[in-house]
Amino acid sequence: GNYWRYDWYSLDAYDCPAESCIGGGDLPSANCNTSEPATCYAATQELTECREGYRHGSAMCDECVDGYAKDLVGSCSKCPPAWANALLVLFIAILAAVVLVAFTLLSIKEMDGEESDDSIVMTAKIFVNFVQVTSMLGEFKVNFPAFVLSYFDFIAASSGSSGVSINPVNCLLPSLTFLEMMDIQLALPIVILCGIGLVLVWQNHLRNRKRERQLRPVLTEDLTVNPKTGRILDNPMLIDARRSLKMERPLLQVFGNASMIILFLTYQSIAAQCIKIFNCIQINKSDVPGDYIRLLVQDTRVQCRGDNYEAHMGIAAYGLVGYGFVMPALAILFVLRVATYQGWSAATMQFGFLIKGFRLRFWWWEMVIVFRKIFILLLLAVVEDSVLQALLGIWFLTLTFVVQSFARPYIRHLHNVGEQLSLMTALITLNIGLAFRTQEADSGVRCGSVCKGFSVLLIILNVVTILVFLIFLVSDAYDRLVEMYGVDSAYGTRWFSVRNVKNHIISIVLADKRQTPNFSKYTPKFVDDDLAIAVFGALPNTNPRKAITKT
Repeated sequence: GNYWRYDWYSLDAYDCPAESCIGGGDLPSANCNTSEPATCYAATQELTECREGYRHGSAMCDECVDGYAKDLVGSCSKCPPAWANALLVLFIAILAAVVLVAFTLLSIKEMDGEESDDSIVMTAKIFVNFVQVTSMLGEFKVNFPAFVLSYFDFIAASSGSSGVSINPVNCLLPSLTFLEMMDIQLALPIVILCGIGLVLVWQNHLRNRKRERQLRPVLTEDLTVNPKTGRILDNPMLIDARRSLKMERPLLQVFGNASMIILFLTYQSIAAQCIKIFNCIQINKSDVPGDYIRLLVQDTRVQCRGDNYEAHMGIAAYGLVGYGFVMPALAILFVLRVATYQGWSAATMQFGFLIKGFRLRFWWWEMVIVFRKIFILLLLAVVEDSVLQALLGIWFLTLTFVVQSFARPYIRHLHNVGEQLSLMTALITLNIGLAFRTQEADSGVRCGSVCKGFSVLLIILNVVTILVFLIFLVSDAYDRLVEMYGVDSAYGTRWFSVRNVKNHIISIVLADKRQTPNFSKYTPKFVDDDLAIAVFGALPNTNPRKAITKT
């Protein structure tokens, strides 16, 4: 049995999540006669009993005891030592930072003046979109079998749909409820963006100091006026010195791409958390009308009433509108503004992660994908009837598949095929889920042999789709490495060279030794102070309060 009721006098029993209840199971009798099976069970276990790790007396046994915390699939698992939890949280934070940096570097590769191959980024984006949509399919009320739901729970945890409510965090901060976790997740992208902004400002300051040190030797010489223009700033020596400087990526371009990447990776999870705050369940205490409590499905410690809950409902509404609609709309406006005043090349460089990989007439297609996922989340939150919910989901996925097949918005054929594959897999998954719901309604059996067979095929289909995307990613990554570090053979082919990788690493390590003196300790006097002010805006290495600026 896996049922729970409010107390001994309650008449309503509820199915517990995560197999946490033992109520309703048969108790073995002391006078058991194997020839008469009915005598082997004297009674049933009380419907308020919980399994090990779950708090006895908590609503639907959904609360963990001390030393246990919710894991990836929502079950109470034993917490490791505190130091192990801290290391896990640190590892997850470092992994997230590595993913962010990798996405950013790949999306702005074109800024180095090289030809950009955005195949890896686009394939990764399509794969992430598929994982996020798959994680939402398990929320449809179509009675997926338990092991299929476990697969969906794992995918949801991998895609970040569970937010910051993961086992290491829950073990470190067991007193935080779903409401506080939602507040943290809403503020986390803003905090990360502020941190990235501060880092870029500091990097820009260091870049200016480096530029100053590289130009200083030229400015200490007697520069003559360019005879063609009559300007000292057009002196050939000064122009050559400026050209020799390493061109740095503009601050706004890096910040713009980093912002788009953070929102892409977090908005679906934030929108899902904001919608889940409206999902409550009514627990009847007795058969007396009005004698009930309403609890949050995601965290039964939270009652769906009171000033605190209502305040968080408002926060969730603002978060859903902000992350789900306002920020994508602002992104479109920013792209249009930059494209209008600076051209599409500048818009592609500044918002490359958002619009690169699409045909120019479909540069806004990423917003279609955003609103597609928002619509599925709203469908799960608004529609209560399970059959209607599944039908609307099937019709919507069919429509998006047809539109994708006709529009073909991606530049590369491979990306269009990958997007169609992800949509078709989601569509087949939801159709099989509706068949599960219909089979149970007709026969009254939760999942028979035919159902289990289809469940295995469903898991195989999703796993094969994931493997196809991983093969695409590995193939694109290898092609990129061959392009960057490969050598041409005598037969017209190109092979990956470990020697080229080693030489590239050595050149980076020894780059500082080949630089000209930076004059950090010795500061020669400028021949022309006005020229230095024209280049730097002020005389370098002077008191900022007494700095001479150009008027």
